[in-house]
Amino acid sequence: PSETAPQSTNGSMQYLVDTDDSDDQEGQIAERESHIGAGLCLTVRGVCCASPDMWFCFLGLLTLAVVAFVVPMNIMVPKSSKPSTTVWSNEKRRFNEWQFAVKILSEAEYENRSNQIAKLITSSGLTDADVISKRGSAQNRAFIYVTFMTPEVDLWDIEEEEYLLQLYGLTTLYYSTGGFDIWDNPTSDTILGDHPWSNSFAWLITPDYCDSWFGVICDEEEIRPVVKSLMLDGNILEGTLPQELHEKAFPNLEYISLSNNTLRGTVPSSIGTFYHLKLLSLRENQLTGSIPAEFSALVNLEALYMDRNALTGSIPIDIGKMNKLKEVSIYKNILSGTIPPMAGLNNLQLLYLEENYLSGSIPDDISGLRKLTDLRLRSNARISGTIPSTLGLGLSNLKSLYLDRMNLSGSIPSELGKLTNLEDLQLYDNSLEGAIPYELKFLTNLKRLYLDTNYLQGVIPDGLSKLVNLHSLFLSENTLVGSVPTSLGQLSALRDLRLHKNSLTGSIPSEVGDLLALRIFTLSNNYLTGEIPKEMGNLADARVLQFNENKLYGTMPAAICKLTKGINGKGLGLLSSLVADCMEVECMCCHACV
Repeated sequence: PSETAPQSTNGSMQYLVDTDDSDDQEGQIAERESHIGAGLCLTVRGVCCASPDMWFCFLGLLTLAVVAFVVPMNIMVPKSSKPSTTVWSNEKRRFNEWQFAVKILSEAEYENRSNQIAKLITSSGLTDADVISKRGSAQNRAFIYVTFMTPEVDLWDIEEEEYLLQLYGLTTLYYSTGGFDIWDNPTSDTILGDHPWSNSFAWLITPDYCDSWFGVICDEEEIRPVVKSLMLDGNILEGTLPQELHEKAFPNLEYISLSNNTLRGTVPSSIGTFYHLKLLSLRENQLTGSIPAEFSALVNLEALYMDRNALTGSIPIDIGKMNKLKEVSIYKNILSGTIPPMAGLNNLQLLYLEENYLSGSIPDDISGLRKLTDLRLRSNARISGTIPSTLGLGLSNLKSLYLDRMNLSGSIPSELGKLTNLEDLQLYDNSLEGAIPYELKFLTNLKRLYLDTNYLQGVIPDGLSKLVNLHSLFLSENTLVGSVPTSLGQLSALRDLRLHKNSLTGSIPSEVGDLLALRIFTLSNNYLTGEIPKEMGNLADARVLQFNENKLYGTMPAAICKLTKGINGKGLGLLSSLVADCMEVECMCCHACV
């Protein structure tokens, strides 16, 4: 059946019954008979469904037979001529059976009330009349709920009108995202359980949404409390977000958090109407389509989280106008295009754009984001060019810089040494070349330095020994030459040191044995010579030691063998991967010989 706009009956609009333009006469007859039968069960007192008395039951059946004879003659009367009787009777029965503590409307009261509420909703611009009238839609179900559940609310009071629109908006959201009618199956399993809306506590049971509806937080200081927050994270919401998520329904909304659900479809542009919105979190869903351009109107937004979805298109070009933004996380989507101008985001502290399909170069204006502490552009293989030296001049508060797995070239700017608050610098898997800047020694707060899988040249700077807080140092898979600096033995906090696949020469310094926190040490595929120092037996926390593909000789020190475990391990330690060239290095405790 096709859905049409509401039709006028005696000067009133009927919003609860769909119209059917089908030529299937048998289907129309069957539906017409079922409607009249349902109405008969409510209007004839004494039929079997209302009384056990056999005499009255017989009269009821006789009446039903007469009606059944008349039905074929009346079947061609348009359903819209008497549309509200069936809906009113069916919905009245459902609400009445649930025994809500509300006044049950008569048919005439219901018709008048429904028209008034429909006019309120449509005139506000929230929902079109044809959408409200579409039988079974989330908007239609929400409209019916509001009509029945608020019989005594004054429609001429502005504050009450705002209440009704909020109630309608919430109920539409509920039905649109998999919510069910609690009175259809009112068991404890449907209130709390592993199904859509795993926690629907108090939803629909009472129209006082501010009183107890799970996830709804209101400002109770108002005469009629208004919704301030929708916090429904991890609640197994499914379906789509409705356009009724709109400022006209929630004029005071400040926080929307619907993360970690299974929402799909596009992000409604109506969210861009929330002038007071401070937090929007839609992360970890299945949302598609683009980020609405209307979001640039969210001038009070402080946090935008839309990561781990399937969003496409480009980042809104006017995002720079949202100057109160502090955190933007839209990583792990399918976003494309270039990074838009960011100069206006003077309060931005966190920018996560990684794992997308962004292209172009790193814009220089990012260096003007003085409050930025965390910048992650990693895993955007289409971003090319050089690392702007201006990053080291303007981002003095930066703690994390992730530019790995991109297509960057050129050298590492020495200006990065000015980022003295930096704790995490990851530039690996690019096409960077040149020497490792000695200025990096000034990054004394650095905990992780990943420069591996590039084309870096020259020697390992002695100055890296100044990075006393360093936990991980990855310099592998470059073209570094020279010896392993003995000064690296001063990095007492170091846990992971990877130097494999370079062109390092000389011997392994015994000072490596001073790195008592070291767990992983890889030296394979270099040109190292000499014996493996016995001092490395001090590395009691070692898990991985790899010496293969070098020019080492002698015998694996017994102190190292005592650290091993596993099939071939002779000791009781934690070392599970000890690898050497056993033709040159005699090793009876190695896990692998190359």
